[in-house]
Amino acid sequence: MAKRSKACAGAALFDEALIRRCLVFYTSVAEFLMSTLTGEPPGRIPLTLPLPQEIPKVFASLPEWYVEDIAEYLLLALK
Repeated sequence: MAKRSKACAGAALFDEALIRRCLVFYTSVAEFLMSTLTGEPPGRIPLTLPLPQEIPKVFASLPEWYVEDIAEYLLLALK
């Protein structure tokens, strides 16, 4: 049973359509995070550096695992 589960998980991880949909999802999450940080609407965010010194309360209240999840998925996709 464990071998079958591992094979199914491996097949799903290499599905191009699933990878593409996940990248679209994580792109939208990153746009949401940037919009809460900069106050600009999602999708039209001109990234200007440096970022604001004062962190908006909405952004500060978000859990840090949002960013960790994006980073972990990108590392998985690159492997």
